[in-house]
Amino acid sequence: TLQLDSQEKLITEDLEVQVAEKRKLKVNEKHRERTKKNIEYQAAQWRQRRRACLEFLTNLEEMTDGTISRAKCLKGDGQIVVDSDEAVAKAALQADKDRRQRSKIRGGLKGKPLGKGLVKSGGSGGPSSGLLSTLLAVTLDPQLNIVRVYAKED
Repeated sequence: TLQLDSQEKLITEDLEVQVAEKRKLKVNEKHRERTKKNIEYQAAQWRQRRRACLEFLTNLEEMTDGTISRAKCLKGDGQIVVDSDEAVAKAALQADKDRRQRSKIRGGLKGKPLGKGLVKSGGSGGPSSGLLSTLLAVTLDPQLNIVRVYAKED
């Protein structure tokens, strides 16, 4: 009976640990779902605002008979200065390239320098480890999908 009692205690403790782990997973699952919904909502709002801004620029281009170009405004070369996703991504890539060149000149860069490059990613993954250090900007493609812009190794 002594051996049976000790076995019962071990099994009970093991089951309690397993139950606690499963409860943590449930909480994590709820948190993950809530975070995912929040991200989807924010992305939808962003797409809606972007669509309205692009529609405004298109209407402006039509009303001015092409004097003000939507494409040039979005690139940052137009008559109207617009902080578009494309212009911000372009500036971030250039700033990263300049920073790495300065660091390389000083001799402080370890490994290969990072250069200009766009990498599409789906979901939460990215092209390499250390995502926060290589993520430069976020844009939308023509189908209104989110595209992350990373500094890409040469």
